[in-house]
Amino acid sequence: MGTDAWTNGPSHSVGAVGSTRWHENVEGLTPFEKYEYQTCGKEDSWSSVVCVGPNGRPDTTQKFATNIGFGDWPQFGYNGAHASVTPFEQTIDAGNVSKLGQAWFGLLRDATSPSVANGVVYVAGRRLHSGNGLVTAYRATCRIDGSRCRQRLWTADAGTAAISTAPAITFNRVVVGSEDGKLYAFNTADGSPAWTASTGGPIRSSPLYANGLIYVGSEDGSLYVFNCYSGPCTPLWKAATFGAITSSPANDGFTGSSGGRVFAGSADHHLYAFNATQGGVVWTGLTGGAIRSSPTVANGVAYVGSDDGKFYAFQSDCVAPLGNCTPTWTATTGGPITSSPAVKNADGGETVYFGSSDGKLYAYTASCDVCSQAGQFLWTGTTGGPITTRPAVANGVVYVGSEDGKLYAFDADGCGAASCQPLFSTTTAGSPGSPAVADGEVYFRDRSGVRAYR
Repeated sequence: MGTDAWTNGPSHSVGAVGSTRWHENVEGLTPFEKYEYQTCGKEDSWSSVVCVGPNGRPDTTQKFATNIGFGDWPQFGYNGAHASVTPFEQTIDAGNVSKLGQAWFGLLRDATSPSVANGVVYVAGRRLHSGNGLVTAYRATCRIDGSRCRQRLWTADAGTAAISTAPAITFNRVVVGSEDGKLYAFNTADGSPAWTASTGGPIRSSPLYANGLIYVGSEDGSLYVFNCYSGPCTPLWKAATFGAITSSPANDGFTGSSGGRVFAGSADHHLYAFNATQGGVVWTGLTGGAIRSSPTVANGVAYVGSDDGKFYAFQSDCVAPLGNCTPTWTATTGGPITSSPAVKNADGGETVYFGSSDGKLYAYTASCDVCSQAGQFLWTGTTGGPITTRPAVANGVVYVGSEDGKLYAFDADGCGAASCQPLFSTTTAGSPGSPAVADGEVYFRDRSGVRAYR
């Protein structure tokens, strides 16, 4: 695609599709040309976008479809940095989140956290009888009455082992990792197989899509990087650690041979910074326990939790003797931290949110380079069980699941006190996973499958 349309807002990567369905290849626009329209809106929730031209009339012959739109949630942690924050949600806010109700649910054994792109919800799981891995796609607005969504757009087999990783959506592929040690990629259009790639151990690290590459950790202790389109795929490079990698990697967004780093935690107690282009360890940061939390990178800082119950902040461009970096600051909680952080940037500063096995959601300010723990702390929100999943932030609301079986929503700005009550909570079928927020709906998995709230 690679072309832009002006919609009186941020530029969107689009293409002219005429009457072509949303998932098919786009032709007809000149690369790098600008196509100006007064306003654009979705024709329906999953096909195309109709734009009204300068003459005020709908252009019914020139339609536009985004591949990975700004309103999507295309992978675990939302973007390559894994900030787990979308700035494009405009429907649900702190004032109306209490009115959320179930729109639909889909039954799926051992469902993963969902990803959302172009009005389609992608989720992986296991077949009921065989236990084989599968990936399936639901229409995002399958139903609005709270009932079961029985019609899937497609379902594809993905190996013979369990899948515990959230899908990553590229321009026309959906990629998942399997406990059989392989990555599986499918066409987003119909679920047909696109390519597979092998690692040396089970994959419980959600794949990261950044800068046109797929990064994934393996329990063989290595980080793998792939650039595939079809057929069997071999890694561009891999880099070893001294422990299993179940942490999903995060990218700092910079490119070039000397810039750009990808971060992953290891069971060997270290956070690793790798050269994102060439591989190789740039630096490591030692924690007091295994790292199962997936890192987040924001404004030059890499954040991660550890099984020692502490939360760590490292300078992403750390330069230290022998590459051994010390944290800028740490925060101590009452239990192991397997929850991954979310980082929100706002006019008032940067706020980092993370959960702990002590059942609390923590909010800290990250606006100082070196400061005391007391100076960083903002507030906590208490739930009835351990928080092991990543929170999601959208339009002033923090969503998080707890092992007490509930999904919670808190005001992202806190409540003016050290301990805050939730704005909303709902009881699920158990163990709600990391939420995804897109186009006025909140999607998450629980023990029965995937759910959509609006």
